[in-house]
Amino acid sequence: MTRIIGRNPYSRILMSLLILGFLAAPAPAETHNGLNTGQAETGTPAARSDESLETLYERLVEAETQWDQARRALRKARQRRYPRGPALEELRQRARENQEAVGLAEEAFLRRVEKARYTTGETRDWNIFVERAEQIQEARLQRSNSR
Repeated sequence: MTRIIGRNPYSRILMSLLILGFLAAPAPAETHNGLNTGQAETGTPAARSDESLETLYERLVEAETQWDQARRALRKARQRRYPRGPALEELRQRARENQEAVGLAEEAFLRRVEKARYTTGETRDWNIFVERAEQIQEARLQRSNSR
């Protein structure tokens, strides 16, 4: 077997990818009293409401990126008139789900910014978050006025 791996460069690449895959594999699920629960702990809503501004901002940016990608894919499908039928409906559904995810991420982010304003006051480090919150509120106001 070593002769086959030694002669073929593709098999070396394959073996190295397999080794990296095993090294990068996720950790096993949490155990409770020695039993595997099979699911990771997601946290309670109260714990999620106390997330840091950085975490919520990252989640917001990720949701916006996914929504943008879904809208681009849908626009491209409409321009090419392909795919059709269930595949096109799946793209539409993904865009709707991503839009809802952006709305939820915005709400959580805005709530956390307001909570941080009232509990600790603003600092220079928070300027990015406060500015983004103001942009979100302004965009929502413009959307409501345009309807």
